[in-house]
Amino acid sequence: VDAVISDDPQAVRQYLQEMVQFNKDITRVFVATPQGVEVFDYPLDQESIGGDFSHRDWFQGLKRTGQPYVSDVYMRFAKPQVPIVAVGAPLRRGEEVVGYVIAQYRISDLVEWAGQLKPAEAGSITLLDRRGVSIFDDVTQEKPHPLFQQLKGNEGSLVVDGADGQRTLISHITVNPMGWRVIAQQPVEAVLAPATTALTRISWSSRSGR
Repeated sequence: VDAVISDDPQAVRQYLQEMVQFNKDITRVFVATPQGVEVFDYPLDQESIGGDFSHRDWFQGLKRTGQPYVSDVYMRFAKPQVPIVAVGAPLRRGEEVVGYVIAQYRISDLVEWAGQLKPAEAGSITLLDRRGVSIFDDVTQEKPHPLFQQLKGNEGSLVVDGADGQRTLISHITVNPMGWRVIAQQPVEAVLAPATTALTRISWSSRSGR
């Protein structure tokens, strides 16, 4: 904070560099003014320095809440221009906000991680941002996931009929305070399979006991 206030580029960039080097998940980090103008970054991107990013969701969220904030998915301005999510926090001197520090994470890393999670062998996990945009979709289109409008409340379940006639159980929960949703999908047949097997065994056992 002192380096930002004193406008010491070398000290600030050293701090930002260490953030990236010691956290392999962070691909880029920068500092913005209270007005959303980028002033320091690592790695250095000259085209971004001086850029006004007050229209970004991360800035709007930080300004509104005054608390650490996880953004919606968006395309990064700095090169390489890839889909990312930003995690930001206010820099304070006492009660005064003197700037914001923003760390960027590649969506491709989230996709890889989420792809390894399965509620069942035939199931899948999807992550939606506040707008309902899935990390697995083309984020440049900013289109909500087809199921988004059907998700009611902070958590719940519903059954939907697929185009192939297969019924799918959808379970969802909102992760607070970030406001993102986790959706687990699995065929109803797979969900009911253990109960169906148990009932079949009970039925055969009862017949054998006659």
